[in-house]
Amino acid sequence: MDVFHNAKHPYTQGLLHSIPKLGSSIARKARLDVIEGMVPNLLHLPEGCAFAPRCDKRTPECSISEIPLEPVTANQEVRCIHA
Repeated sequence: MDVFHNAKHPYTQGLLHSIPKLGSSIARKARLDVIEGMVPNLLHLPEGCAFAPRCDKRTPECSISEIPLEPVTANQEVRCIHA
């Protein structure tokens, strides 16, 4: 699946980078990546991208209005203006 090998959304990228890699000497020595901040309340999501408050790629446009779902490949879509 493209989402595992070619993740486009910063949140998906962050999740994939937080997975330990078994058998790797690097995995035993290095800390896992962390997505900073708190998960938003699902009853009160922020305007625009729900991940924007925790995203290192955010710009003011991310918080203005709903982000459209855009195709990036024949089998993959992303809801991020920075993908």
